[in-house]
Amino acid sequence: GYESASGGAWAYPLKILNFHEIVNDDLDGVPILVSYCPLCRSGIVYDRRLDGMLLTFGNTSALFESDLVMFDRETNSFWWQTAGEAIVGTLTGNRLRTLPAITSTWSQWKELHPRTLILSRDTGFSRPYERDPFSDYADSVNSKRFPFPVSEASQDDRLSPADEVLGVVIDGESVAYPLRLLGSAAINDTVAGTRVVVFSIADGPSGSAFRPESGGSQLTFRFDGRSFLDKETGSEWNLSGQAVSGPLKGEKLEPLPSRYTFWFAYVAAFPDTELFAP
Repeated sequence: GYESASGGAWAYPLKILNFHEIVNDDLDGVPILVSYCPLCRSGIVYDRRLDGMLLTFGNTSALFESDLVMFDRETNSFWWQTAGEAIVGTLTGNRLRTLPAITSTWSQWKELHPRTLILSRDTGFSRPYERDPFSDYADSVNSKRFPFPVSEASQDDRLSPADEVLGVVIDGESVAYPLRLLGSAAINDTVAGTRVVVFSIADGPSGSAFRPESGGSQLTFRFDGRSFLDKETGSEWNLSGQAVSGPLKGEKLEPLPSRYTFWFAYVAAFPDTELFAP
């Protein structure tokens, strides 16, 4: 799901994205690209603006590192989805700006955003949106039975290939947070000298990243078995980074751009990434 700066919320069901993978949208004046590759379980939202151009994306039906390759209709450049980088064409070497987003269960998202809008199944295409053809796919990937070629870089044994990670990149430095290993937890960390907090939920698994400060004050977080709490005021926070009770109720943390993907896809795109060790 995607939440705008003004608080609007939009959900994009994976059972629809399994078949279409790309949504060009314009939400509260921000032209966004919702991208998802079911082979990588990679849900990533990008800004479609690049150096004064407004790009519109389609699916090439090609793969790179067993990952979706997109194209922009303006220059016909090809883009590697997880990296957000143009790899063929006149825009080669350019990267799209990643936007904050959360890949979560529907029940989690609806609880966070009761008034959310949701992408309709009335897409104009006849597809079996009620089923998930990739429900057992992770088991195959974890056995290293990749359906399409991957390089040695993607086969990094620090994690199982289909372990879900939340990747945070700041000033060129990348850290991958292994959500399934973390379970439900609050991770206080530093990336490229910037303090970050990652909220992880075992159900899903789901995760989100934020700058841990409010009103100019630095915060430190923990998970008490039920919710996220800051140690400074004892306020309770949700997965969207909003304080829902306590002295800071109503305050919101600044979300950080992140990528939710299988490990093999993330480490292929960011081979020098640090892996957070629980």
